[in-house]
Amino acid sequence: MLRELSITHFALIDELRVEFGAGLNVLTGETGAGKSILIDALGLALGTKGEAEQIRTGAEEATVEAAFDLVGEEARRPLADSGIECLPDEFLVVRRLLLREGKSKAYVNGRLSSAALLRDLAELLIEVHGQHQGPGLTQPSRQRLLLDAYAGLTGDVAAFRVLYNRRQALREELGSLQAGEREKAQRIDLLQHQRGEIAAARLTDGEEEELIQERTILAHVASIQDAAAQLRDYREGVEFDPERLEQVEVRLHEVGKLKRKYGGSIAEILKFARSADEELHRLMRSEERGLEVERELGALEANLSQQAAALTARRTAAAARLAMAVRQELQALRMEKAAFAVQVRARPGSGGSHLEASGADEVEFLIAPNPGEELKPLGRIASGGELSRVMLAIKAILAASDQIPTLVFDEVDVGIGGGMAEVVGQKLWAIGRERQVLSITHLPQIAALADRHLSISKRVKGTRTETAVQVLDGEEKVREIARMLGSKGRSRTPIQHAQEILEAARRWKAANSRP
Repeated sequence: MLRELSITHFALIDELRVEFGAGLNVLTGETGAGKSILIDALGLALGTKGEAEQIRTGAEEATVEAAFDLVGEEARRPLADSGIECLPDEFLVVRRLLLREGKSKAYVNGRLSSAALLRDLAELLIEVHGQHQGPGLTQPSRQRLLLDAYAGLTGDVAAFRVLYNRRQALREELGSLQAGEREKAQRIDLLQHQRGEIAAARLTDGEEEELIQERTILAHVASIQDAAAQLRDYREGVEFDPERLEQVEVRLHEVGKLKRKYGGSIAEILKFARSADEELHRLMRSEERGLEVERELGALEANLSQQAAALTARRTAAAARLAMAVRQELQALRMEKAAFAVQVRARPGSGGSHLEASGADEVEFLIAPNPGEELKPLGRIASGGELSRVMLAIKAILAASDQIPTLVFDEVDVGIGGGMAEVVGQKLWAIGRERQVLSITHLPQIAALADRHLSISKRVKGTRTETAVQVLDGEEKVREIARMLGSKGRSRTPIQHAQEILEAARRWKAANSRP
């Protein structure tokens, strides 16, 4: 989860360090105080495009650093692929530097990285809902992951992916084996000829040196008169033999031809022959290997089709249950007339090409917020408030099974109030029992349920305006709730009302906390 955000020279922020905790973290403050600036800064740290205008006036660069702990295996995988180590008991620190010239630098655990890696990590670490929302839950791929989590299929899909990747590897191998059959046949002929030519020569290591020495002696034995003492005994045992001299010359000529083709010495020629033998063995075995791959691939295709069908059946059954659960949540969120459906359909394709690493299905969430409207993809909802409530409903259902550790709700309370605000706050708090939640809100009923309350304010320091953050507790929290209720002057009524709201929230949390 997100433990700390450190910001320097970003928008209205000069220098700011904010610590977050587990559960429901609430950010409150006057309109324009800079609450959403924190979300923008967090987005920059996680790879969103930065603009030079975001750099504080008078500064040449802005820096945002975010620290996460309890990073899961899924998030550590892209780090490992990039050669970055993040042990389970260590913080993951991402840092983004935005320069006035428009360029930026990204660092992960102190190592220069890329914004693309930050974006990959963001998808596994944090999800933003509301006015600053990214694609998130509106993406069908993300919706499929949520349905799989709800259906308890995450492990089954991971096992399917292993088989699918094996199929892809086998397909590539078979393609390589089948490609260039004519070239392979020509290569086999060449290797067989080369190996045969070298084998027929019956070369032995060191033979050439012995032949050269013998040729020298045979060529000069008849004309030797006063040889060195060390050659005298050898000369007495040697007779001039023109026929043997010719044999030696022929053999040396044969060795020379082979050297010109296969190496500068007999040792290199013999090494070439061994290499040709090995390659020839591989090529000759490729046909046999091709048959083996075809047999394994056929069995794997059948297994994948069977498992894909099982995944489809379980997804379809779970889709109906999830849709019903979301409709019930939407009723509690005052969207009683909304229709919601989870569509599971076959991915287009034939001949096995419709399979992907997740199976054969496409998943999409559909909604009709009002009676008489047709069901449409979730991402096409016009009202941001409705979309936020749908997201809240889905997250309330999937809080225990979803793998994203931190959820951000940016003004999810837009357009609601009264008893509805209390319901939204209770759902945010309940989600916070399973996942870290950051919520920007203007509603005191939501703020009262916070496990950690952060107040965002603007202040003038010297001649400059800057944003400040304060952790609230005790009387400070009461006064902030009173301000949100509309407290002005010294009236005790809003203070008393704030105390009542906080007490009611405390009792509700105590009653709904797990033992």
